[in-house]
Amino acid sequence: MDLRFLKGARFGSKRRSEVRQKTIHNSRFIIQNCFMAQVLLAGKDWHARALLRAQLIEEGVSVEAYETVAEALAQLEFRSLLPALLIADISGSDDPSADIESLTAWAKTIPIWIIASHTLSVTGGLQGRGFETLLFRPVDVRNLLQQIQQRLE
Repeated sequence: MDLRFLKGARFGSKRRSEVRQKTIHNSRFIIQNCFMAQVLLAGKDWHARALLRAQLIEEGVSVEAYETVAEALAQLEFRSLLPALLIADISGSDDPSADIESLTAWAKTIPIWIIASHTLSVTGGLQGRGFETLLFRPVDVRNLLQQIQQRLE
């Protein structure tokens, strides 16, 4: 909003600077609620999460990373735009069964990739829940980056 022509003008009891501040605040609110990263990462292992996030950013992919699946999914609740991909590493989860149930509910809405350990036991298993990809640790980061880039094309 161009307010230059209003130099010295007053809006009721508000000055031009107050109107500008409110406009900027409202614009930030709109941007925060409309923008969504291309990829959401969720996982307790901060080393793996930080490494993958850094590699994706280097490749020009917008990424948001969260420590838990619940935090990542909470971001989806109030957004009008959804990410192109959610990658959830549940191998270190405190409650993998609850995380899988929550992710299953979102699997019809957004593509979800699961990274799990071979020893993970989840009631009902991981197959047949609508997840796009199931990966098992150890995961080759270079190969994973290539798969993500192909998926985003």
